[in-house]
Amino acid sequence: MVLISSIGIVCVVVSCSVKKINMENSNMSFVQSVKRCFVNYKNFSGRSSRADYWFFYLFDIFVFNLMSIIQGSSNFGEGLISVDTLIIMIGVGVGVPYLAVGVRRLHDVNRSGWWLLAAVTIIGIFLLLYWLIKAGDAEPNRFGEKPIT
Repeated sequence: MVLISSIGIVCVVVSCSVKKINMENSNMSFVQSVKRCFVNYKNFSGRSSRADYWFFYLFDIFVFNLMSIIQGSSNFGEGLISVDTLIIMIGVGVGVPYLAVGVRRLHDVNRSGWWLLAAVTIIGIFLLLYWLIKAGDAEPNRFGEKPIT
């Protein structure tokens, strides 16, 4: 898990520092992007910008690291609700919007959301990273209009 988080952080830093990406021109703030991803948690159609995806990815890293800290430091037994149950509920609550924004991000580069399944292979991970970092189509594609940034 730590390796995956570290790879993800490196990818975010690299993608933000590449001259072509230039997220500074985006009008989307971190909070607005996370809010938009939660509002569209059940929307698997349309397109999402790189800012939406990567800001929500950073939010996920923060949430899951916080959950790991809570789980590691919890020293109480079974109460009304166990820590593990709470972590599963939070994981589902954050995981579903993350899956939806991932599908919409692939739509932005004119790929089907089913390509997320490629993450189970080593080569597929690199292919997905390329598409997730790549700039979206500037014109409308088969998944809709260019996303608002």
